[in-house]
Amino acid sequence: MLRRSRDLLPQLLLLAGEELLHRGDGTGPGPLDARAETALAAALAATMGG
Repeated sequence: MLRRSRDLLPQLLLLAGEELLHRGDGTGPGPLDARAETALAAALAATMGG
């Protein structure tokens, strides 16, 4: 669990920071959601061979 937290925890902290920034500037979660959707589509395409 400790080994996994070294790569997962920093990413979670970065994500939380980005969410706070978007809430603070009034853009809401839209930009983050769009980026996540694009990343998911790319990952699925890479694993599905498409």
